[in-house]
Amino acid sequence: KVLLVLGSEDLGLSALVKKNCDLLLSIKSYAQSLNSLNVSVAAGIFMNYFSSYTEKNNSKS
Repeated sequence: KVLLVLGSEDLGLSALVKKNCDLLLSIKSYAQSLNSLNVSVAAGIFMNYFSSYTEKNNSKS
């Protein structure tokens, strides 16, 4: 099972939430002028990645 937890643009996740996560991911930005992503954009990026990842792995079995 997977639960996607997203933090705020400026503060991220609280220490308590981070402590209870098995895995923490972030989106690396190569644009120096981009400090953060809108949370809905970040969610879309992660959901697209996860969907592609699971689709590739399920087709191998």
